[in-house]
Parts: sequence; C-alpha cells; structure tokens
Amino acid sequence: MPFRTTAAALALSVAASFHTLVAQSVILSEIHPEESWVELHNLDHHAVDLSAWSIYLATDTPGRPNNYWWGFPTGSTIQANGYLRIHWLSPLPASPTPNEIHTGVTPPYFLFGLGADPLPADRGAMALLTSRFNSLMNSPSIFADWVSWGASGFAREHLAEQANVWVEGHATGAITANHSLARNPTINNPLAPEQAWFRDGTPTPLQPNIAGAETQTIGTPCAPLGHRLLGTPQLVSRSSPIIGNSDFQLLVTNTTGLLFETCVTAFAMAESPANSPNLLPAIPGGELCRQWIDPSSILAITWTPASLLETHVPFSLQHTPAALAGTRFYVQSIVFDFFPAAYPPYQGITNAQSITLAN
Repeated sequence: MPFRTTAAALALSVAASFHTLVAQSVILSEIHPEESWVELHNLDHHAVDLSAWSIYLATDTPGRPNNYWWGFPTGSTIQANGYLRIHWLSPLPASPTPNEIHTGVTPPYFLFGLGADPLPADRGAMALLTSRFNSLMNSPSIFADWVSWGASGFAREHLAEQANVWVEGHATGAITANHSLARNPTINNPLAPEQAWFRDGTPTPLQPNIAGAETQTIGTPCAPLGHRLLGTPQLVSRSSPIIGNSDFQLLVTNTTGLLFETCVTAFAMAESPANSPNLLPAIPGGELCRQWIDPSSILAITWTPASLLETHVPFSLQHTPAALAGTRFYVQSIVFDFFPAAYPPYQGITNAQSITLAN
C-alpha cells in the first residue's frame, strides 16, 4: 500500500509538471484593438490542443459586466513554433482559414452567456486560461498568461500574480492609434513583466514580432578623475528596436543636469577598429577613456541638455522606413560640461550600443 500511494503521488506530480509546461509554452503575443484580433504564439516544438482552453478579457466599461470569457472550439490547435490569430467579436466565416479563428458576435458564442466588449485600446487586461470551467475561473492554476495595458487593478489580476505570469499593479502603456501591443518573447523579467511588451506601429499577425531586432553593449563606460556626475555614465536602451516601436528609447544614466552639462551622442555605421588611435585626451592622474565607435563612419550627432538621473537621447523609430529593417548602427555618448572653468573637459563617456533594426 505505501508503494501504491507513493506511485500515485509521483504520477500526480508528473502530470502537474506536464500541465505547467504545456501552459507556459503558449503565450499571448500581440493584441490589435482597432483590427479586433488577438495573436497567440506557441514556443514549444510540439503542437498544443487548445480545445479546453479559453481567453479572458477584463474591461472597465460602465454599466457592463467587465468580465468576459471565450472558449476555443473543439479541435482548436496551435502548431509547433506557430501562431494563431483570434478575430474578436467577428462573425464566423463560411469556410475556415488555417491559423485563424473567429469568436462569433452574439452572447451564446461566449462562455456563461455574457457576450463581450470590443477590445479596448485605452485600458484593459487579457488572460490565456487552460480551462473553460466556471468552477476554475478563480483558480490561479489555469492562468497560462496575462497582460494589463493602460491601467492595472483589473478583476483576477491577483490570480495572475499567484500564477507567476504577471505582477499585480503593473501595466504597459495604452495601445495608441494604428498600433498593436506586441510582445518580445526573449524578455522575461519576473519583477516587471510589462517590459516584454511594446506598442508596434508595424503589426505582424501570424509572424514574429521581433525578427532580427538586437541590441548589444560594446566596450565599457568611463568617468575621469574629478567628474561631477552621479556615477559612470551608461548608455542603455529600453524596449526592442522594432521599426514603428514608439516605446524604444536611448538613455544616458547618472547625469546631473547641472550648469552646462550636455550629452553629445554620435551615431555611426561601424565600431572602432582594433588598435585604432584614441581621440579622447588623457586626464592627468585619471583613467584613460576611449571611444568605441568609428569616428570616420559617423552619420549624425545630437546635442542634448542633461537631466537629473538620466538623459533621454532624441531618437525615434516611430516613422522609420520599413526598408531600413536589418540595418545595424552604433551609438555612443560623451557628457561635456561647457562651463568655461569646468575640469575635466569632459565628464564621462558611455559604453557604445550596437543596434540592429527589425520590422
């Protein structure tokens, strides 16, 4: 009898582990309110049967239920490493299309007869659930994924936190006009899950959101002896370098914004060749700083008055031509203090960033 009990417990443990693995393999990938669709992405190398799964939408529309569930039809499958698009509040077509599902438009197509709100752009939340049973809708065990946008505090957000797929009180920005809310599946920050999402001006239904996008740090930052910065200035990027991504930013950290402090940022087509001469002057008694980009390939230079803590470098991917997808360039900043009596002549130089654009 003890052996049977142990074996049964082991079988339950294995089954639970398998369920968790499958649940985590399929994720919410992209949401487009204006075109009214939701995209899922299967990260696994095996197809996943979604017949028992559902999608949950939370809204705050006055006078409405604000909690909606839609169950996947029997036989719904998402292919290995594939994508599936759900057309929200869309009539069923006369004939099915591969990798496309329509929810229907009337309450009977939705679970519990509540119907649904249109996908909200300003604020809302969505979950991917591994069940469609009413008795489990308040169980964190069925929450495979979650995203809140525009605001937080939606119903069942605390269940997503208990399931370790979201953090209560966190949210992405609102979804702006002509944009989708897209996910970078390579970003996994348990403390700030919203960092994996960005507003995409070039939506990619049934395709990867970040194909080819890449940022890499080159070299090390430096601050010579006698500088007045908060620390060594770092050049950092936020979000993914996707053409049309309004959330992508370049920032110089540890600036103070005092007096005539200015960030001079150079954009170049190449990094500094090995053993190239150093163009920065040596500061007596201090660390020898150097440039990490090739000065002969500079495309543009920007001058930005420094701010306290971090300085935003003017650079936007919002209206970048799609033809530039695949382009790689290099960026580095020097922090100068142009006060006449300032010493040293430059306060610090950042690392460089290699940025590859994607569409």
